[in-house]
Amino acid sequence: MKRIVILGGGVSGLTAAFVARNVAREQGRQVSIALVESQQSCGGWFKSHRREEDGILFERGPHSFRPVGVNGMSCLKLVEELGIEDQALGTSKDAAKRYLYIGGKLHGMPTSLASMFTNELTRSLPIAGIREALFVAKHTGEDETIHSFFSRRFNEDIADTFACAMIAGIFAGDIRSLSIQSCLPVLSDLETKYGSVVRGLVQKSLLENAPVPSVDNGIDLSLQTNKCKDLSTRTGVSFKEGMEFLTNALEDSVFGSGDASVNLVKGTKVNGIGEDKTVHLDDGTVLEADAIISAVPLPALGAIVPNSIKDSFSPLIQSTRYADVGVVNIGYTDMPHLPYRGFGHLSPAKEKSGVLGMIYDSEVFPDQQPANTSCLTVMVGGTHAPQLARLGEDEMGEYALSKVSQQLGITVPPAGVAARGAISCIPQYSVGHKDLVADLFQAVDARLGFLNIIGNNFQGVGIADSIANARKAAHKVVNAL
Repeated sequence: MKRIVILGGGVSGLTAAFVARNVAREQGRQVSIALVESQQSCGGWFKSHRREEDGILFERGPHSFRPVGVNGMSCLKLVEELGIEDQALGTSKDAAKRYLYIGGKLHGMPTSLASMFTNELTRSLPIAGIREALFVAKHTGEDETIHSFFSRRFNEDIADTFACAMIAGIFAGDIRSLSIQSCLPVLSDLETKYGSVVRGLVQKSLLENAPVPSVDNGIDLSLQTNKCKDLSTRTGVSFKEGMEFLTNALEDSVFGSGDASVNLVKGTKVNGIGEDKTVHLDDGTVLEADAIISAVPLPALGAIVPNSIKDSFSPLIQSTRYADVGVVNIGYTDMPHLPYRGFGHLSPAKEKSGVLGMIYDSEVFPDQQPANTSCLTVMVGGTHAPQLARLGEDEMGEYALSKVSQQLGITVPPAGVAARGAISCIPQYSVGHKDLVADLFQAVDARLGFLNIIGNNFQGVGIADSIANARKAAHKVVNAL
């Protein structure tokens, strides 16, 4: 029997275990799977909590995944494979509305090209777009910061306003240090292929308006249920009991079945990986493997690989910084709707508000919440104000409430507040990240061919990226055994 050891029980590690188990069964292979998680529970950053007092759901980690492109299709396929599509929720129609907090007030973002011309915040964008399409030369192809990219192709105001706000919602980071090729590869690729972002978007919409491929690297991602096909048209997907329902379902499917060929080890750290394909745990246990999939954070992996390859990890470890984000959930009773209907709002760093953005949870997924209640999540800190993510729970909660009063005009006392600091939760892909990852993967393939690396440190920080990369790794490992 071939042996797979998976390190890390977040969504990446759990997905890898689930897919590897299924692929092995489909191919009639005898495979054992052991997953090692250092904490007492799996799920990583996925934390959902329904309050006993009023039934309001607090999403304390990721709020949803985007069912967009091939990676989004991989997520929806996972939902089907788990058989949990009846628990899945698509974003509401109101979620199409987005806002920016600029100049002390909320500005609604246009929902059509026509409204872009009349919106006071975006009326200059069409002119900037025409200029970008007709007069801005194609770049040499070298990596650059997101700020440099948007300033060069459009103008600095667009970079500091729109690009900065967008990145606050994804990376909680600084566009003056983050890589365009690694953080927003779609935009970088448009310039490379079409010579212009705008021309590329237009040509893609006119010439390549085809459905998302149902096969990725030979992996069938075709959707079978009408529910998931409908979810693929939404801007986001979650579950009735929150995103932690997904990681719980993965854990239960693989390790709750009583299958003797799978083993889950919790509350135990990995001390080292041997060149002889062994995994050494801190309780003295040694796991023998034919293949290892690592889904642990980059610094942790760099500390446990054999000494002979540690130097190959150093450049990427040294170049990668992390964002700290304070997550504050606020619930209200006797409030059927928030003052603004929509997905939420973002705030660019130039506002110096300390708030990255707010998600209007009860407007985005109304079926998650009891009737006549409202809920929102305030995200503070990030690389521009990391100290806010390290405040005590009470102080962070009070800070968030003051910002809700200021930015949304809500002054009534909440039914409940929960605050937590998510420290080092989002890796920051600096300029050159893509090449450093390629160099590391090449070194690992050459010297530790049995080790496969996944997780959000490398090729995307989104949930869809993590799930898609875990699926590919699981197929690769099982097929190579």
